[in-house]
Amino acid sequence: MTRLWNQLTNEEKEKRSNLQVVLEEDMLCLSERKYWEAYNANPDEGIPEQTLIDACVIHLTPFYQQWIDTISSNRKTPEWAVPLFAVGAAKMADITVRALILEWFNSSFWERKYEGDLFPLPTAQHIAHVISEMVIEIVAYQQAKKQFREDWAKQSHYQKKWTPKRCKAFAYKMGTLNKKNFNRKQREDFGHHMLRIAEMSEIIQLKNIRKHTGRRWSERVVVTFTDDILKELHKRHKDVIAKAALLYRPMIVPPVEHTLTSSGGNVLPYVRKPVVQKFKDVMWDEKVHQKGSTPSQTVIDGLNVMMHTEWTINERVLEVMETLFKNNTRDANLPAYDFSAFDFAETYPANGTKEEQAKWCAQKEEAYSNWYKEEQLRGRMLVRLQLAKSMIPQKFFYHIFTCDFRGRANSACDLLSPQASDFDRGLIMFAEPRKQTTNGLFWLKVHVANLFDQDKVPFADRAKWVDDNMAMLRQINDNPYDTRKLWVSDKKKKNPSFQRLAAVFDLCRTDGMTQVAVQMDGSCNGVQHWAALMRDPVLAKKVNLIQTEKPQDLYQFVADSMTDKMTEVKDEDSNKGRWATKFLEYWEGDIDRSVVKRAVMTDPYGVTFYGIRRYCKTEGHLDWVGKDQIAGAVMELATFIDQALKGTLIEPNKGKAWLKVVADMFSEVGKNVEWTTPCGFKVVHQYYEILTRRSVAKLFDMKELHFGAPDKETIDGSSVNLAISPNYIHSLDASHMWSTIKRMKEAGITQYSMIHDSYGCPAPDVNLMRVYTNEEFHRMHSTNLLADMRTELMNNIDMELPDVPEVGVFDMDNVLDAEYFFQ
Repeated sequence: MTRLWNQLTNEEKEKRSNLQVVLEEDMLCLSERKYWEAYNANPDEGIPEQTLIDACVIHLTPFYQQWIDTISSNRKTPEWAVPLFAVGAAKMADITVRALILEWFNSSFWERKYEGDLFPLPTAQHIAHVISEMVIEIVAYQQAKKQFREDWAKQSHYQKKWTPKRCKAFAYKMGTLNKKNFNRKQREDFGHHMLRIAEMSEIIQLKNIRKHTGRRWSERVVVTFTDDILKELHKRHKDVIAKAALLYRPMIVPPVEHTLTSSGGNVLPYVRKPVVQKFKDVMWDEKVHQKGSTPSQTVIDGLNVMMHTEWTINERVLEVMETLFKNNTRDANLPAYDFSAFDFAETYPANGTKEEQAKWCAQKEEAYSNWYKEEQLRGRMLVRLQLAKSMIPQKFFYHIFTCDFRGRANSACDLLSPQASDFDRGLIMFAEPRKQTTNGLFWLKVHVANLFDQDKVPFADRAKWVDDNMAMLRQINDNPYDTRKLWVSDKKKKNPSFQRLAAVFDLCRTDGMTQVAVQMDGSCNGVQHWAALMRDPVLAKKVNLIQTEKPQDLYQFVADSMTDKMTEVKDEDSNKGRWATKFLEYWEGDIDRSVVKRAVMTDPYGVTFYGIRRYCKTEGHLDWVGKDQIAGAVMELATFIDQALKGTLIEPNKGKAWLKVVADMFSEVGKNVEWTTPCGFKVVHQYYEILTRRSVAKLFDMKELHFGAPDKETIDGSSVNLAISPNYIHSLDASHMWSTIKRMKEAGITQYSMIHDSYGCPAPDVNLMRVYTNEEFHRMHSTNLLADMRTELMNNIDMELPDVPEVGVFDMDNVLDAEYFFQ
């Protein structure tokens, strides 16, 4: 597997191994620094601090409520204090603990390790002031919001979210309660009462400290958490950094292999990711009780062969990408390199109408907004290019792969990964060149044609398209800059431009070798699994589970159904009819398949109507609609798509309904749904109610604080119900991939580019990969998998489960000859 590594001398291996350790230590330091930078911005929102706040609020709320009840019934209670009780007992507890965290904690405290009184403690007087001011500001905002509801609603139309700063400004503008209504002593008294109640929790302590300042002794009251709490917080921060904050990068030595009892990957054990989400290593705890999903040996072997695939940088693609990026072309979805791409040269219409001036201001604001929106993309591109350059001297590198709880493989680093964006996939290729073969050249041509959107015709026609356009492809190869119109795609999502370029470069090689990964994608793979599960002959044909003269297109079928429905209602005097007319006019009488593609792809995984609406808006299909009408357009288009889907995926919907009923039954008795996939991977489908992270802004805008299950063991039935269908299908497509990899490995294939339902390998190996892909799908669906799942589940629950839906008459043997099953 690691052929290039094995060709190195022992000295070269040792040198690279030492460098890898240094890189991992640097990776840990960088991750830690970024973690603390984010922490310093909002110490109270750190995961350990949120856990502490949650525990304190639950424990302290009864004490604060008792104090409020006692003071409110006391005739001697001053009038100034009464309005502050409106904040509520839970918020009082939250604010008290949060104030101490905000005023005391920072990265320096934890980085230097807590050691007794190493850092000065905040005084009770100061914390009391902070508490009272926070309470006053929150009560003031809530009063202003209630009294001036129309003004608040009007401002909410322009403000996406109410930050604490905006909340304070609104309350001040409305002239409601503010801290000037209270004198210093009143504010101190209120804050000190909050602290004394918090002291009852045995989490916060008030201490008297005497200190000699030269001529005299001074005494003050300070506030602190107990030593046990501080030590626990410090430990939890270290755990978060070690597990969650790591910024992974490719490895220059072969990753450590995973085993059934321990996770592999990085050289340093303490920076390794678990082989499966929530998987516990036996090597760290011999008494471990495995509660999460568990891999099988087939999965472990598959992960290891993927990790041992050797990659290298495609230097020609790197050069083109960097040149286009630095020249601010913004081609192929490249972000802007500098602000010149957003220069707004249009002159302000000083003598124009108010509408023209407003339009100019809006356009200028949009230009600046777009610039800032791309800041993250620009920074990521700079990191990507620098990382690619640093990998060139190494000649080859590796990626670490782990699994999610459904068994799906994911690379630990998404930069320069075969599972990442077009930029990353275009920049990498297999490190070891393979001698091209006649069959390999055919599949490379198919791959090129697929990337150039010629994937709806038979394979022979795709290869012919490449032959007929070789002059154009050679032009691209010889001069990719002046031929950008020929290879740069204008797609907003999944833009294949740089993969096109890499494939063209490989096709035009003159040394008879090949290095790019040739990908074969499942034809709407989620629906393929449902068609097989339900033995639906009609749907099976639409997703290419049988041999046909040309590939079938489910997306176009659903789009045609939409066109027919719109044609039926276009003359109606209703919103539906009017929008149907507009849609048909825009798409010239035939709805484009791209409009429904995302919804059809996600339907097997339980897409909701809300999800369809979101796709309609974010995919850019309705960019031609004015902002004042976009909401109506989104609603109507999503409705048409939803109707077309329900009329197409009838049998799969029965299977999804059965899964949801079973999931609800398990949730009601407090059990997780667990099943074993055909490759032996045990899936534990667990969703627990969790405590959401609360910020100061939340305290302003929430009337009450609501908590999830303190023990984090209460099953979230709603999430279980929504997720069971997609997770079940994802577990099946993962099982199919692992079984296919196993066959490929047994056949001697050593290079893999696997992306869930898109399988890739060197061009000369594609024929074998395609055979194994069909055979393993046929094998795994040779039995009724839903019935097998029911039998397994019955062993885990003491009740009768409903029968699985009846299946159709589709003969799974057809899959063995299905030419366009993966294409």
